[in-house]
Amino acid sequence: MLFHIAALCAFATVLLAGAMTGLYFAFTVAVMPGLNALPAETAILTMRSLNRRIVNPWFLAAFLGMPFLALASGVLLMLTELRLPAFMLFASGGVYLVGSLLPTMFVNVPLNLTLERAVAPADAPGLWQGYARAWTRWNTIRAAATGAGLLLAALALYWWGQAVT
Repeated sequence: MLFHIAALCAFATVLLAGAMTGLYFAFTVAVMPGLNALPAETAILTMRSLNRRIVNPWFLAAFLGMPFLALASGVLLMLTELRLPAFMLFASGGVYLVGSLLPTMFVNVPLNLTLERAVAPADAPGLWQGYARAWTRWNTIRAAATGAGLLLAALALYWWGQAVT
């Protein structure tokens, strides 16, 4: 039973890491360049709308669930003596925490709040340009870190498979 719960958690870790990697990647390569092509006032209003709607149960499940599931599957694998896959899952969750959760809390969300609070900015182009540059830079870091977490989780499954065959 422990083996099956660990497997379910590990596969869910990979799934959620993939979802978050894809979300961050899509924002960096498509959403932000698309917004940058709009007039600044429109880009600001659109990004405000996106920021308000992204905080929903589906997003929160993936965003917060990935590191929890990586930890859970790592602990369960430690109990089954599968140390290398367990450590890789711990590393996956750790990379995600440092490279995705922390930048989100300390950079991207504060940038979003600043954009939200701006009232009819006299310099909308300047506001948007500074916001978009910083936000996209840190979002790209989140995409890379989450992709690394995805890779580590996938490698954990690979090494797990090697250990049990």
